[in-house]
Amino acid sequence: MLGVGIYNTLLYTALNSTTAVNAALLDSFSPAVTVFLTWLVAQEAIRGRTALGMFISLAGLLVVVTRGDLAVLAGFRFNAGDLLMIPAVVAWSLYTALLRLKPREFDGLALVLLTFLIGLVVVGAAYLWELSTGAGFVLTTEAAAALAYVGTLPSLAAYIFWNAGVLALGANRGVQFYNLVPVWGALLAVLLIGEDFRPYHVASMALILAGVWLATARPSR
Repeated sequence: MLGVGIYNTLLYTALNSTTAVNAALLDSFSPAVTVFLTWLVAQEAIRGRTALGMFISLAGLLVVVTRGDLAVLAGFRFNAGDLLMIPAVVAWSLYTALLRLKPREFDGLALVLLTFLIGLVVVGAAYLWELSTGAGFVLTTEAAAALAYVGTLPSLAAYIFWNAGVLALGANRGVQFYNLVPVWGALLAVLLIGEDFRPYHVASMALILAGVWLATARPSR
């Protein structure tokens, strides 16, 4: 219900009424919220390296989503979409924190299958409500290709790898890699759709990678 149903429903709905910058800014708080919830739910200690790395990565995220112009933050205004992003971030963070409760003998692919089936109930109910308002879409070739992509890579493959990574590293360390989303997004935008590679991309990537390394590297003994 949390990671598949509520998060995706709120995220995609929010993007109908807010900007990608606003959504990215709010979504960037997921690692911090996850660390807090892991401490609250499981009393997992927050290491100083984790906290410092998290703040360094957050600085890098601010650089990339504002395109190096921090004046963008001064113009930030909450709207209806932003308010939906807040519970979306909490839902995803709680999903990540609770992955630690998966029994060892429970297969990872079975977990993905069951979460998708349960999530389908939530998303399906939301979609039925949306259809009742008169919304809909035409199934063109482009729409079908987009659905196929979203259904296989950002959904199925991403959840399989995310669950496995968080279970291997723990929620506090694993969630730090969430900060790499805008790094990959920027690189793919340059490679696939011809966007310019700017100096702020370099600064952002350096900060994010340094923060992720600091937060996830095991201290030397």
